[in-house]
Amino acid sequence: MEYRNFNQYKISPLCFGTATFVSGRLRPDKDSQKGISCLAHALNSGINFIHSNPNLGTQWAIRTVTTPQTGHLIKVEFPLTSDYSTLRRYFLEKFDKSKRELGVFHIEGVIYERDKKRSPAPTNLQLMASNYSMLKKVFDEIKSVGETESLACLVDSPEEMRLAIDSGHFDSFASYFNLFDFWPSQFFDELKSMSKNFFGVRPLRHGLLVNNPVIENKYAENMARQMKPQFLSYLHTIKGERSLQDLAIRFALAHPTVKTLIVGASDKEHLDELIHSSEQPIKEDEFNEIRLELGRRI
Repeated sequence: MEYRNFNQYKISPLCFGTATFVSGRLRPDKDSQKGISCLAHALNSGINFIHSNPNLGTQWAIRTVTTPQTGHLIKVEFPLTSDYSTLRRYFLEKFDKSKRELGVFHIEGVIYERDKKRSPAPTNLQLMASNYSMLKKVFDEIKSVGETESLACLVDSPEEMRLAIDSGHFDSFASYFNLFDFWPSQFFDELKSMSKNFFGVRPLRHGLLVNNPVIENKYAENMARQMKPQFLSYLHTIKGERSLQDLAIRFALAHPTVKTLIVGASDKEHLDELIHSSEQPIKEDEFNEIRLELGRRI
């Protein structure tokens, strides 16, 4: 596995996502032992970075198999607010809970996401900018005592990405990024020139780009309603004999500013397929050609 530079760390191109890998808030009936076994397999296969969310109740299972060498990326989610004390309380509660649940004293990176459901004005750019500034102040407080190092912002749109970059408060950025949601790539060269990092989320478009004929057929039907026929035909042309899943992973890892892709898996065979694809990213010039062509066909 070819590791990528993330600050002073070498991290795996795949980051193990833990939202539903064991019994938790989203999947209370999940077979936890199968998920824990898959995470252990991921670690033994070279994956050394794990993403978790303290709100989802799955961090308890992570500490059962991780080691001191495992890196952690956590999501801290809270609503937009103009009150600094409220923001600070939200952030520190989630951060401290993660340390307790994971059994660690240091967390390599934090991804901030605004809670859109609980924000009265979730798309207010002025309020977002204010939160970025307050968030950085709280983050620097815990960074100064050695508890964390990297602050990322999860963005939903080009406008929000532009705002987050221009704020100067983040060293990393994250967003949904895949063969259909490829708009973040317009910022990659800029991020590279600034020595910033990008984390790809849902590279398989929430499980639709997988090696499963039933799901692939559902995927094709859904996308046929939204996309021009030439878009879908182009995708199938460039994937060749490979699967859409394989193309999706190789495409999403092509640009050097992409440090890792957050993927979920509870099946070892599926995880091995993802790892194999991650070891063969397409060339950067081919990536640029594909994204430009997809943009013309969308």
